[in-house]
Amino acid sequence: MSDFPALVRFYIGFNEIGIGKDGLPMFEEVVRIKKSKPPLLEVDYVACEADFEECEDAYKMFLKSEKGRKAEGLQGYPLALWPVPSPSELHECFMHDLYTVEQLAKIGASSKLPPAIIELSKRAKKMVELSKSQGKYEAIITELEGQLAALKEANTELRTLNEMQKTKLDILAARGIAA
Repeated sequence: MSDFPALVRFYIGFNEIGIGKDGLPMFEEVVRIKKSKPPLLEVDYVACEADFEECEDAYKMFLKSEKGRKAEGLQGYPLALWPVPSPSELHECFMHDLYTVEQLAKIGASSKLPPAIIELSKRAKKMVELSKSQGKYEAIITELEGQLAALKEANTELRTLNEMQKTKLDILAARGIAA
């Protein structure tokens, strides 16, 4: 037996559970585990409770990455949807419990995080600042659209009033009163 530990990784996989009414295969999402012992041994199967207990640290890492990937119940823009970070930087952010761009922007330059995450933090700060100023412009645009709608309504009222006055003048001109 080798002195090297096995490399363990949990991931999401799919198992076929049958065929639907439309003739297409149906799948269910399952947690799979891949155990590797380089150079030649690699085992891949559906994870069970014993695997979760045996490889507790790897399972915790998997749960953190799944929380970031699904981005459910988070306040802010999810990092998983932000196109800036590479997959390895994204994984590193998840391992440090950073799941949104806003959380990443709050990190100071003096924090003890890897340099790549600090660089991402600077870009996140710029994005947050940009989105704040963009919100200001959206409010101005909404206000101007409201004013435009009110002016259009007033314009149609004035047109109808003008047409009514024109018909009155035509009637009076026909009687010979106004010329």
